[in-house]
Amino acid sequence: MSAKTLSPYNVNPGEGRGEVTAPSSKSYANRLLILAARSPQDIFLRNIPPSSDVTAMTGILRQLGVIIEEQGDGLLIKGSFPACEKEAPGEIIIASGDGGTTNRFILPLLALGKNTYLLTPSGPMMNRPMDEAITYLSSLGAQVELQDQGQIKIQGPLVLPDNIIEVDCSRSTQFISGLALSLNRYDLLSPLHLKSSLKYWQLTKEIIKNFSNKEEINIMIDFSSLSYILALAALSGPIHIKNCFGADEFQADSIFLQILKECGASLRFSEAGLIVQKSAKGLTPFRVDANDCPDLIPTLIFLASYIDGMSEMINLEVLRHKECDRLAEMLRMLDLFGIPYELVNEGEKLIISGATEHICSQRVDYIPPQDHRMVMTAYLFMRKNKGGTIYDSHHVEKSFANFFQVMESLR
Repeated sequence: MSAKTLSPYNVNPGEGRGEVTAPSSKSYANRLLILAARSPQDIFLRNIPPSSDVTAMTGILRQLGVIIEEQGDGLLIKGSFPACEKEAPGEIIIASGDGGTTNRFILPLLALGKNTYLLTPSGPMMNRPMDEAITYLSSLGAQVELQDQGQIKIQGPLVLPDNIIEVDCSRSTQFISGLALSLNRYDLLSPLHLKSSLKYWQLTKEIIKNFSNKEEINIMIDFSSLSYILALAALSGPIHIKNCFGADEFQADSIFLQILKECGASLRFSEAGLIVQKSAKGLTPFRVDANDCPDLIPTLIFLASYIDGMSEMINLEVLRHKECDRLAEMLRMLDLFGIPYELVNEGEKLIISGATEHICSQRVDYIPPQDHRMVMTAYLFMRKNKGGTIYDSHHVEKSFANFFQVMESLR
């Protein structure tokens, strides 16, 4: 065991029953924070999620001169960047953390200012792709320079062209979203090679459309985080999600509700929320395209492992460009818990031979990469099997800081 591992969390096996409130969405929150930081009027964002990515974003905006006040479960944002920017004689170091949205959304915002900023990411983000953002910001007149350890030196301001800006989205839509949010315009941008994460680009456009003349905005629940609760419910249940009243067409991971329904899980919506549980007839296998919902795939791999029959997932290459190589890591997790599978053409297709009786005979120790979704997926596997210990469990803070408390309440 590495001496560097921290925050061990012991997981005990057990089914899931009870009621919870789903966390709000960091995807919504970070988009809205950028728009609010550009708005000349005060904006109140209600239902801020427990996410280190969101905390990092608010910290950066405060550093830029935006006034952010905590009020109850929300934030009041005052001031507008770059109007609030104060002249600085030298480089301003921006510690941007390890979040994709945090780094890729904040970089175009910095390019609107006149100061020189040094964006300093941490963790896996130091090696994640930023080339597209640098290319497009440079073409718009910003001075951008990639330095050691993923640092990016940037100075604006941008000069917008008369023509439409085409943005390569083959690896991520976060580049085009970040630019659209900082400009508060999506009609200037045209996505190219939009293979995956289409819903995230649609989400950005929808948020921009609905942002004008709003003084208060409530942040939606997060279907990425909710997927772990729903997966546990579908294999046992019942679990009552008190604040879920239907799918969100602009969150790719809300497709999980449709997948569960097609698999035969019981979903009952009412004015009191959603109740989910396993069907008496059992669940049936499924087939999913990873391009439609890349962040959902680890949870779906877990679910498929305990459904009798062959489930398939295709176009898994998109998983290799996340906080870690999630495809390789999920195969390692399947091996740890003894789940049979076949990988076709290095990620073109994954076939999981699921079975309800796939129960690992012993507790499992797991040291994850710096990836919140790997920690949360490992927790599900341990709950379904004989339990175990997750090291470096603190990575869940990135998107779902109270994950363990919420999941442990479902016993």
